[in-house]
Amino acid sequence: SSDLKAYNGGEVDEVDMSQVYFIKIRSQRMDTIQILVDKLKALDEVEYAEPNYIYTIDNLQPVGPVLTAEDVAKLQTNNSNKTSFTPNDPLYSQQGYIQAVKADSVWQQTQGDTTQVIAILDTGVDWNHPDLKNKIWMNPNPAIGWNMDGILNDIHGWDFVNNDNNPMDDNSHGTHVAGIAAAETNNGIGIAGVCPKAKIMPIKVFTNKGSADAATIVKGINYATTHGATVINMSFGSYARSLAMENALTNAYAKDILLMAAAGNDSYDINAVAASGFSLAFYPAALSYVFGVQSDGRYSNYDPDGPVYSEFSEGMNYELKAPGTAISTTPNGNYRTFVGTSMATPIVSGSVALYRSLFPNKSLEELWSDFIHSSTGIINLNNAFFNTKKIPQLDMMSFTMNDQNDGNDKDNKADAGEIVYNFKI
Repeated sequence: SSDLKAYNGGEVDEVDMSQVYFIKIRSQRMDTIQILVDKLKALDEVEYAEPNYIYTIDNLQPVGPVLTAEDVAKLQTNNSNKTSFTPNDPLYSQQGYIQAVKADSVWQQTQGDTTQVIAILDTGVDWNHPDLKNKIWMNPNPAIGWNMDGILNDIHGWDFVNNDNNPMDDNSHGTHVAGIAAAETNNGIGIAGVCPKAKIMPIKVFTNKGSADAATIVKGINYATTHGATVINMSFGSYARSLAMENALTNAYAKDILLMAAAGNDSYDINAVAASGFSLAFYPAALSYVFGVQSDGRYSNYDPDGPVYSEFSEGMNYELKAPGTAISTTPNGNYRTFVGTSMATPIVSGSVALYRSLFPNKSLEELWSDFIHSSTGIINLNNAFFNTKKIPQLDMMSFTMNDQNDGNDKDNKADAGEIVYNFKI
C-alpha cells in the first residue's frame, strides 16, 4: 500500500483489492453469518472478514406535487437573478438552493466543463429525461466482449443490480440526485444543474426498493474509479462500517476523485452511541477522506465538533452542510421537490465539480480547505472560490490529557497551573 493523507492529516492506505472474495452461504441467519465471519477472522491468512452489509437510500420526503413536462411548459421563466449568466429554465426561480450556496455567483466565471464527470451511485438515472439526456457520460472505451467483471457494451455506465448496460432508474432517487448536480442548463426546460456543463455517469447499485449490499456498491465504486469519474456522489449510507467499501474508496481517493456522501436523516450526533452499544456515525460520510454532507433542515444527522476536530481516533467527521430541500428531475420527464441529506449531497458534488473546472491545478487538500474554511453554515461558493484575503489557518485536530509533565503532581487530573494537554494541529 502507499500512504496518503486525508485533509485532517489522517493516513489513508491505497490497497490491492485483487484478493478480496465474496462468499455466498445459504443461511440468512445473522448468528450463523457472524460465526463464519469470526472463524475467518481467526485465520492468519485473512486480513479482515465482515458481513455483506445492507445500505439504504433516504426515504424520500416529498414536498408538493409531481410536475409534468406540460406543467413546466406553462411556467414563465423568471430571470430576476442579475448575474451575467442567468438560465432560462422555467423552474429556476424555484431553485432557492442555487442562490443559497452562491452557485449563481460562481457561474459568472465558470459553468463547469466536460472534464468533470460526476458518478451517481444510486438507483440508476433516467438517462432519457429531457433535462438529462444530453448530459450523460459516454464511455470512450466500452467493453466489446464480456470482461473479467462481467461487463459488456457499457456505453452509458452500468447496472450492477441487473448486470446489464441500461442503468435506468426504477425508483426516482437517482434521477433526482443527478438533476441537482448537473441537469442541462439554459435549455428552456425544467431546472438548472449546480454544475451546468459537467457530465453524469449513471451507476446503478440500488434496487427499485432502495437497498443495496456492500459488495455491489464496491463494484460501482471500482467502476467509477477506473472509468474516469472525477466526483463520486453517494446519497446513501449505513451505521454499519464496511472495510471492503473503505478499501474501494481509498483507492478512488488515491486517484484524486472527490468523494461525497450523505450524513443521514435521523438527527443523530456523530459521537452518539446507541443503547445497543453501536456507534451512530454514518458511513461512508463519516470517513475522514469523504466529504460528509449534512443538510440545513430537520432531516439530518449532525457533527457538533465541527468539520476538523474529532472525538474519534481516526478523525471521523461530517464536514459540510448544504440546503436539504430541492426541486429536481424525476423519471419520465417529471419534476418534484424532495427533502433530505440525499438532496444536499449532489449540491456539494456539483459545487466541487465547478471548483475543479476553474482551478484544475489545485490539490484535493486545497479544495477541502477552501470549502471548509469558507463555510460557517451552508457552503458558500463565492467565498470558497474567490476569497482574496486568505491567511494561514491552524485547526485543532485532536487533543489528549497528559499529567506526567515535569512540574505536575501526576495525579491524572487537570489542576490549576499545570500543563496537561497535547494538541495535534
